[in-house]
Amino acid sequence: FDTRHVNFVRVGRSSLRSQVASAIAKMREGKSTDSSLAREPSEESEHLARRFLYLPTWEGAFDDSSYASLEHTGKILEQLCEKGEYKGAIKFHPTTGKRVAHFSDIEKKLYARFDQRDVQVMPRNASHIDAYSHVDFLIADISSVVTDFLITLKPIFIYWPGFKNLRMAESKFSIKDYCYAFSTSEELMSLVKRVIADGDDELFAMRQLALDYYVDLRATEHGAFQQRIYRACMGSPAAAVSLIEA
Repeated sequence: FDTRHVNFVRVGRSSLRSQVASAIAKMREGKSTDSSLAREPSEESEHLARRFLYLPTWEGAFDDSSYASLEHTGKILEQLCEKGEYKGAIKFHPTTGKRVAHFSDIEKKLYARFDQRDVQVMPRNASHIDAYSHVDFLIADISSVVTDFLITLKPIFIYWPGFKNLRMAESKFSIKDYCYAFSTSEELMSLVKRVIADGDDELFAMRQLALDYYVDLRATEHGAFQQRIYRACMGSPAAAVSLIEA
């Protein structure tokens, strides 16, 4: 649809305001070596397993709108943890299994298949943002969690349904510009080896640009979203607070 008649206003990403404030504080304290944000060192020593967070999305309301890697989760986790080089956590979208009943009890199947010391199965209502600082990289499907994870500047591996002809909205950035796209578990393992194990992270600079474009650190830090809401509801402060909390 045509949006050329609409004026868009950049208001940052208010849901990440506390994370942005913390990251900018580190930068101002000189703990960042980059003009934007620096990659945080892994909490694990080199001889220990690297940690990942896997956030598959749900199966969608229709087959055409399903971008989920749910059919591949078991194989992906099995290959990642096979040699003990990687450990991590997986959290499913709250509506997983709503349309395809087969996925409604997917957690139980993973509990039976994997040791929780290797793969932690998180509750669906847990905060994925709180887990970001404890991992070295993200594996995800096409969803908003990718934008949230940009605040860490750590590598992102995105599932790309190769059998579909995806029509993406035009934007300054394609998701493949700053995420490593894979369509099979074998492709994922090859990318993880190159980027994580071998340290060949060629998309780091692009994630910096994507972070500024999609999150806008300054607008988020200064509460541009809240300010716009208050300005629009000057006649009713209570309405403004209600909108912000929503």
